[in-house]
Parts: sequence; structure tokens; C-alpha cells
Amino acid sequence: MANVEDYLNGFSANVKEIIDKFNLKTQVRHMTGKDVLLGVLEKFTSPFINLTPYDKKDPDGNTLPVLSNLGMGYVFEELIRKFNEENNEEAGEHFTPREVIELMTHLIFDSVKDQLPPET
Repeated sequence: MANVEDYLNGFSANVKEIIDKFNLKTQVRHMTGKDVLLGVLEKFTSPFINLTPYDKKDPDGNTLPVLSNLGMGYVFEELIRKFNEENNEEAGEHFTPREVIELMTHLIFDSVKDQLPPET
């Protein structure tokens, strides 16, 4: 958990403000307390999952399907829905600002961006 918090502390002041307003560090601590943080991070960084719109092969040489922007939106919304169900929240009780979506994208892809193919 300390590594994730250190990572979040490395962002610019305006991104840190977003992190604070959405209690992201509290969510990280909550996920740590439920023993799911590592699993979530491992899923998002797995070499067997392609969360990019580009062709990619897994370590075994199998071609992984690409994920379109629309597909990524569905993944994100499904994650929000799933976590809301677990917290007994109703549909419509959340709103995700674009800044938060951008932050989540950075959290997921910054560590592997040098391994991604160039944009076409």
C-alpha cells in the first residue's frame, strides 16, 4: 500500500486535489483492508490482458484481443457498478468526472507506457 500511496503523492498539485476530493487514498486503504488491492493491480498490469487499442501478444505468444475506447469505457463502468453493488449503492448514485477517468488511465498505463506500441 505504501508504494501506491507514494505513487499517488508523485502527481502534480491539481491531480493531488482530485485524489483528495475523491478520497482515493481512503479507497486504496479500504481495498488493502479487504485484501483486494494487490489483486486489482495485478489484473490491470497482467501481461495476459491487453487493455490497449493495439495488437499485443502475451508471454506465450498468443495474440490478445484489442480493447477499444468504447470497450475501456464499459470496463470502467462495470468496475464502478460492481463496487457500488458491494457498497449497497443504487444506480445513479455516482458520477465520474473526466478528470478522474484520466487519472485512472494514468494509474493503469503509466507504468507500462514504454512497452506500448506507438500511436498510429
